[in-house]
Amino acid sequence: MKAAITLAGLVLASATGLALHASPPRDAPAIYTVRLDTTKGPIVIEVHRDWAPRGADRFHELVTSRYYDRSRFFRVIKGQWAQFGIAADPAVASEWRPRFIPDDPWRGISNRRGTVAYAFKDPNGRTTQAFINLQDNSATHDKEPFVVFGRVIEGMNAADALNAEYGESSGGGIRAGQQDPLFAEGEAYLARAFPRLDVIDKASVTDTDTIAPGWTPLAGGATARLRGVSAVDRTIAWASGEQGTILRTVDGGATWERKSIPGAEKLDFRDVDAISDRVAYVLSIGPGDASRIYKTADGGATWQLQFTNADPKAFFDAMAFRDEARGVAVSDSVNGRFVIITTADGGKTWTRVPDAALPPALENEGAFAASGTNVAIVGDHIWIGTGAAATSRVLHSRDGGLTWTVAATPLASGPSAGIFSIAFRDARRGIVVGGDYKKEAEAIDNAAVTDDGGATWTLVKGLSGFRSVALYIPGYDAVVAVGPTGTDVSYDDGRRWRAIEGEGFHAASFPPRGDTAFGVGEHGRIGLLLPFDVTAKSPR
Repeated sequence: MKAAITLAGLVLASATGLALHASPPRDAPAIYTVRLDTTKGPIVIEVHRDWAPRGADRFHELVTSRYYDRSRFFRVIKGQWAQFGIAADPAVASEWRPRFIPDDPWRGISNRRGTVAYAFKDPNGRTTQAFINLQDNSATHDKEPFVVFGRVIEGMNAADALNAEYGESSGGGIRAGQQDPLFAEGEAYLARAFPRLDVIDKASVTDTDTIAPGWTPLAGGATARLRGVSAVDRTIAWASGEQGTILRTVDGGATWERKSIPGAEKLDFRDVDAISDRVAYVLSIGPGDASRIYKTADGGATWQLQFTNADPKAFFDAMAFRDEARGVAVSDSVNGRFVIITTADGGKTWTRVPDAALPPALENEGAFAASGTNVAIVGDHIWIGTGAAATSRVLHSRDGGLTWTVAATPLASGPSAGIFSIAFRDARRGIVVGGDYKKEAEAIDNAAVTDDGGATWTLVKGLSGFRSVALYIPGYDAVVAVGPTGTDVSYDDGRRWRAIEGEGFHAASFPPRGDTAFGVGEHGRIGLLLPFDVTAKSPR
């Protein structure tokens, strides 16, 4: 397909409609949103100039000059893409047809569902036509490449509903060579030959600074506080919480099944790590034998108790798994020593890391049991974020847990403050977030980033409050920080932030190769965050 949907345009309007000649183009805002008011409802696109500077500038030029007003989605292939970008006025369309812009370099933003890119026939051949990816087209479109310049953040339900009955017959792609009637007659031709094609009544730049609300509430059926969640893919996720609560969905969050462990009704499961719809681990917190790890291999029908803490002074907080066999769990320190256990056989045996392999702990140093995300794993690298002491620190193992080092971070620390979550997108680049859980509305020295594997950390500003979880959107340098008061997102590895409106959550999880996050919180609340359709009405 050689057609794309872009969101950057500025064309000057005349008294009779649209001008044939635009004023000289200027740089578009770094991030801006465009609202397409269509006959199926509004579609809102967020445009990122750093993804495709020339494409974003052109789209801004076209939109602000009303080029797209009253034009149609003339090429809609159900469940694949929806293409637009030939003006309703044939004189305007013909004037812009040869106005090519140079290609933008590929920035690694894949043609996933909800992204927007330009259509083209030849290199340096982009003009006005753009398309919305209605599915993940990265396997085919990234090769060209169709360079993404924006993404739908509201109204994918409207995009999915666009009339697709005419398919390729109502103009087709640029390369098919069937678009001449659209340029010669414009709207008159489409209204006569393909009258039920959907129309863009108006396209307008609506915002240059904020992001649309991001969370869609789901009905989980539980009332207990939920603190753990683990997404396997877009359809499968597990959640856990107090009162022995364990939930599983296999349909993208539309329904949730309760999975009970006999005799564990009073345990508080603060962490869950899911491998598949069948295999999952849960960790309960508390002093002494209240700290336990269970495993299911049959979708929660039965559970095996794999680990029971025998040290009355230990209090396990979180765990993480590299795969089904290899995992690590961490407790608060005991008598000035860290307590870390590892498994290499799927939890059949858990072995404590010897004291000699670990640096000494600070007084009262521990890992907050808030979201199960203060442990991160990338390959053989393991990181653990700490707090509750004089300094918030990060433990790091480069050999799967055999030996460890520790590094200080600039995050504020104290009895109720420190690192609550740590995430890495590769072996070098990572982030820690947290704050003081007794001061949820404050965001004082509560985020830091690293680009050297955690050896050094740089304080960053911009979060909207205390945050209990940080997670990278797989495949991007974007990171989301979530807490009980709200959510923030950064598109540059955590250096600049903006708020996503809506309620907060205690924990959240993206699947390893997906773009949909599940969040869990107070009173059994569950939410769905779709990066390319954050206000979708139902999970997909």
